[in-house]
Amino acid sequence: DEKFPKQAAFIRSPAKRKAALCTRRSGKSYGMGSYMIHVAQTVPGCSVLYLALTRDSARNIMWKDILKTIKKKFDIAATFNETLLTMTLANGSEIKLAGADAKPDEMEKFLGGKYALIVIDEAGSFRQDTRKLIYENLEPAVSDYDGTICMVGTPTSFTKGLFFDITQPDTAKRERGWEVHTWNTFDNPYMVKHWSERMASMLELQPNL
Repeated sequence: DEKFPKQAAFIRSPAKRKAALCTRRSGKSYGMGSYMIHVAQTVPGCSVLYLALTRDSARNIMWKDILKTIKKKFDIAATFNETLLTMTLANGSEIKLAGADAKPDEMEKFLGGKYALIVIDEAGSFRQDTRKLIYENLEPAVSDYDGTICMVGTPTSFTKGLFFDITQPDTAKRERGWEVHTWNTFDNPYMVKHWSERMASMLELQPNL
């Protein structure tokens, strides 16, 4: 979306490990949905994996309001499996939604898969070892396609874990090997007007915020 250059830059970047640190309502999840569909359309017969904290949160974030909305908006030929949480495109590519943070053995489910793109959403809120998840489980899974792993999330008070190491404020101490992108709600052309109005109203009601 040329109206949203920071989001577009993240999607277009050829980096194989990317992270996005964004505020709420900044359009990061919609951008990831667009990114996953783009890769699925571009690489026939591939698999794309979307991971959130739990299966329910993956569904709540990505299923109806993003993947189904994009399908309808652009008239994309695809079918949805409500039980498996998969979107299958006409070219045979599949986008799968899953949860990975409920317990340690959830991460083992992704061993043996082959993915052109993996998106880990809510990355700053994971309590399981995302370092092990990515470097031991997911890196081998993208090697067949020379694929990409993305971690995306919002700032949290949780100052441990791989996502914090990648996106921490002190750029000199950041985890090497990752390209970091940042944008906020005011960069989102579809939210900036409403967000500005709501923030002004909120500050009027709560001037000490």
